[in-house]
Amino acid sequence: MVKQRANQRLISLADSALKNFPDSVNLFTNMKNNFLASLNNPVRNVPVVTQEMVQIAQKNLEQATLHFNQKQYALAAKEYLVTANIDVTNYVHMENVAICYYSMSNFDQAIRYFNKAIAVSGNNAGKSYYYKGVSEISQGRKAQGCATIRTAMSKGFQGDPTYNKTNCNF
Repeated sequence: MVKQRANQRLISLADSALKNFPDSVNLFTNMKNNFLASLNNPVRNVPVVTQEMVQIAQKNLEQATLHFNQKQYALAAKEYLVTANIDVTNYVHMENVAICYYSMSNFDQAIRYFNKAIAVSGNNAGKSYYYKGVSEISQGRKAQGCATIRTAMSKGFQGDPTYNKTNCNF
């Protein structure tokens, strides 16, 4: 029952994406169809990425980088998110979405996307943890933020030593 509701939610999100990103209608139609096909083949629950999807992801990544460099973080986040939804095994794209929200001081959204980046299999880097911790501190959750920063440091990402000392005494 829960899985069925989650599947319906994903289908609803795909339909919403079709409406909100009309220039990417082929991409989202393919993604939705791949998802529906994966429901019928649970052994191979891996979506197929077409060459067209790879090209769209690359185009969106380039646009996202341009927007980010121009400090147009909201636009960059949307473009990075499209790429992240295609290249689901690369945590950096989701991390980039989070960094955009972090740069806009939208810490709730930043934490949400840092958590998604952290959840991607193979993400053993500490950068997502570090900036998640800084975001938590920015929200007034200092103890939690410092614990998250410690996790980042244990993964080899030291961040800003001055910030760490000032805010977490380490």
